[in-house]
Amino acid sequence: MKHFDKFITCTVILYIMIDSFWRKINFDMLPSPWGTIIELLIGPLIILSIENWLIFHIFWKTKYLGKLLQMLFDTNPSMYGTWAGTIKYKYQTEQEKSVFLVITQPDAYSIYCRLFTDERESTSETTSFLQDADSKKLIYTYRADEAVENKETNEMHMGVTELKLSVINKAVFFSGFYCTDRKTRGSITLKRISKKYATSYQDAQSLNIRSK
Repeated sequence: MKHFDKFITCTVILYIMIDSFWRKINFDMLPSPWGTIIELLIGPLIILSIENWLIFHIFWKTKYLGKLLQMLFDTNPSMYGTWAGTIKYKYQTEQEKSVFLVITQPDAYSIYCRLFTDERESTSETTSFLQDADSKKLIYTYRADEAVENKETNEMHMGVTELKLSVINKAVFFSGFYCTDRKTRGSITLKRISKKYATSYQDAQSLNIRSK
């Protein structure tokens, strides 16, 4: 109820601000009754649409307004961009591999994940972001494509990844684990290297080099 009350207050204030500009437009020049219809009916709908777009597509990405919107509207934090890191897993022996995670957030509530290795690519099927007083976690299920090489041992598979978000000395990190329907499991650590979106493993490597 507390968040809902804040939501209503912020919405009303923003509506009044946009409405004050809208009312400066002279609709008397339009033939009756179209001027009245646009001013009293269509106008509020346009204002609310602009308000919604500004809040959930633009303002939520900014540093300070983003934090305010997280408190008021329970929006997701800004995680978009390219992350670089490693996965550790056991296949016959302990192994480690470089990975890149690309997170896309077209609005304040949508999250899409795409992970690249030198062998394959995986994309998220479902995503959710959970936060409480103690932790912030990104959890997503994914589908991994068949590997380019060693297809017999690297077939297409499904899995789930759970990553805990943390900030250390202004740098943003993810750490967690993944498991697959092939009963394999590994750990994963990532650091955001860019707010740009890599489109391939090689593209992510280039972003990683430029970030150092």
